[in-house]
Amino acid sequence: MMKKLYALLIGFIFCLPGYQFAQTVTINANPGTSPNIVMGTLAFHASEFLYKDAEIGATNFTTLPINSIAFGLSQVGSPTTFNGISIYMQNTATNVFTAGAYSTTGYTLVYSGSLTFSNLGFTTISLQTPFLRTTGSNLSFLIVRTDGVAHANYVFDASLDNTTVATSTNTSRRYNGATVAVEGVTSLAASPFRPAVQLIASLPIDAALTDASIPGITCHTAPQTIGVEITNNGTTPILAGAAAVTLNVTGANTFTGTIANTNQLAPGASELINFTGINLSNAGNSDFESFVNLTGDTDPLNDTLFTGMITAATLNTFPALDDIEGTELTITPFVAVLAGNRQLWSLHDADTAFINGDMSDSLAPYSGRSFLYFDAYSGANSFGFEGRLFSNCIGLGTPPQGGSCNSSLSFFMSHDTTFLTPNFNDSLYISVSTDQGTTWNRIAGFRRLSDEYGVPGWGQEFVDLTPYNGSNIQIGFEGVSEWGNIIAIDNIEIFSDCVVPVTLSNFTVQKQTKANRLSWTTSQEINSMKFVIQQSRNGRDFVTLGEVAAAGNSSTDRTYSFTHNQPLSGYNYYRIKMVDLDNKSKYSQVRSVQNLGLNQIQVTPNPVAGNMKVSINAAQSDLATIMITDMSGKAILSKNYTVAAGDNDIPVNTAGLTAGSYIVRVQLNGDVQVSKFIKL
Repeated sequence: MMKKLYALLIGFIFCLPGYQFAQTVTINANPGTSPNIVMGTLAFHASEFLYKDAEIGATNFTTLPINSIAFGLSQVGSPTTFNGISIYMQNTATNVFTAGAYSTTGYTLVYSGSLTFSNLGFTTISLQTPFLRTTGSNLSFLIVRTDGVAHANYVFDASLDNTTVATSTNTSRRYNGATVAVEGVTSLAASPFRPAVQLIASLPIDAALTDASIPGITCHTAPQTIGVEITNNGTTPILAGAAAVTLNVTGANTFTGTIANTNQLAPGASELINFTGINLSNAGNSDFESFVNLTGDTDPLNDTLFTGMITAATLNTFPALDDIEGTELTITPFVAVLAGNRQLWSLHDADTAFINGDMSDSLAPYSGRSFLYFDAYSGANSFGFEGRLFSNCIGLGTPPQGGSCNSSLSFFMSHDTTFLTPNFNDSLYISVSTDQGTTWNRIAGFRRLSDEYGVPGWGQEFVDLTPYNGSNIQIGFEGVSEWGNIIAIDNIEIFSDCVVPVTLSNFTVQKQTKANRLSWTTSQEINSMKFVIQQSRNGRDFVTLGEVAAAGNSSTDRTYSFTHNQPLSGYNYYRIKMVDLDNKSKYSQVRSVQNLGLNQIQVTPNPVAGNMKVSINAAQSDLATIMITDMSGKAILSKNYTVAAGDNDIPVNTAGLTAGSYIVRVQLNGDVQVSKFIKL
């Protein structure tokens, strides 16, 4: 079956005693729309409306006051700014409104000024005076607009009433007119149409993670930068450096890092925290967890984001053939919707040929029992729908110096004359991405309709990939629907004569005391000459460390190794350049390892639940003092350990620590290193 990626962005939800959560209640019972509610459309406006205790929730906003409200807009008019706005709120026992004049008696003025409604959906209004509900009371609003300007074509979302009572109950009354509404004089007409509303209670201190730039499917061979967005959902500023954002990557690729905000964040403001040097080149699934730690933040519901990504496998042995048989698609396992609301690519895997009610005859696979198809008809109007079936990473070889080589794509595509009248020109485009799927360029196109096929049949198509030699690309099969019939493909083959005939089956890097050992295995070598070992500090700019002679010709597994003495402090990136006797070459995937500098430390895991490990790279044998303090500097634990020159892993039991942030301090060889960690 085809793989499908579902990127999950889920708030980490759990309940703990002692936590206080921000509250948001949306009231949209029996939804509708009305142009006359909220702000009105004529020169002046006044309206009252109420929401029942049962709708709001008996205990909501009784200890944490309402400090923001939001009204929903389904059509934007003009002008977008409303001046002379006064918004009042009060606790009331009233259940029904009747026609009559309004009074501000008993009301609290919560907002006064101007408002702008320029976007569809809910527009949030921060109240100047927070409002606390009384338990058991209904909540009444009064809005008065005195700007004398007509605001045409506005339509607001409406809520008719609590679903437990009749929808004809008048829970609103309003006035829209050419003269200003006068308190105690102007009559407001009763109506069941009241605004849909969101009631919001924000905490004083509340940091939230609101977005993360996690790639869905990648072909990255160089370290990447991942951005995590932190937003101040509280009512007080977050000082620079006060909120620590941690990103953990597990699975096929691993990474851990913590970075604090660099700017002071006003309420509602956001900052993008960028984590650099993240290796995503190992094929497989990786899980991303990001969370924020801020002292005084008592709402954990918005502190954490989870998502996932796939690093696609790299094909660099050619010819590569996918005959669309079996359970895994080796060349094109991914699919994306480009236009429309349905995914139209499918797999036909059956002992019988494919046919639907509009085909003149059935279509059997070109070979075997399976093929892929883009269902342009799909049993419903799918005019203009587009979908991309796309490939793993394809590493085309580099032409030899002073020479040339060829690369190509071939596949079998179905053609027929179904819906020749009207002329439904469903099409298949071949696209290529050279930037890990960020952008795609169409390089060839083919029609489904063909007069040569009175019954559905197969034709072989060819696409030149030579311009992409030396690149790591992805290939897309983009179906475009004119509401015609299926476009099927089978036996996809990629050919290249540029690749050095060395099959690298394994490549690893292991950290030793003061060196890194590279090991790799080849399963086949044909006219191979040497392996050139290259190293980089950033994953982009490589220098040559040395060479290892190759076997020349071999059909059995052969293992090679190379030791890099005195690696750089921090991340070291390695790749192997494989060169044959004709001086053709290709590169391996990039591998990385983190080396601590002398007397540097690392704490893992972070956050920690029970036992953690303090890794120390010591310049010489000595006595190390490990001290754990709280954020105020108070010592919690202190112990001496004897360390040897080189790498040392010291277990530390943190099970007795309460949840929160701590500092680990290591004194060694007259040097002091510190690191922050979080106890769960």
